[in-house]
Amino acid sequence: MKIKLKEVEVEIAWWQVMLIILAVVTIMKMNPNEVLEYLKPIIEKIKFS
Repeated sequence: MKIKLKEVEVEIAWWQVMLIILAVVTIMKMNPNEVLEYLKPIIEKIKFS
């Protein structure tokens, strides 16, 4: 599965897709404050990578 992101092709494995779906489902069940706390480390990782 390939996703084109700002002219850069990103190869995504099926298990990564599953993790994203799982994360989305988890976030849906949380309140907004918990979501922010949950996303902070992920956003930090993305920024530095």
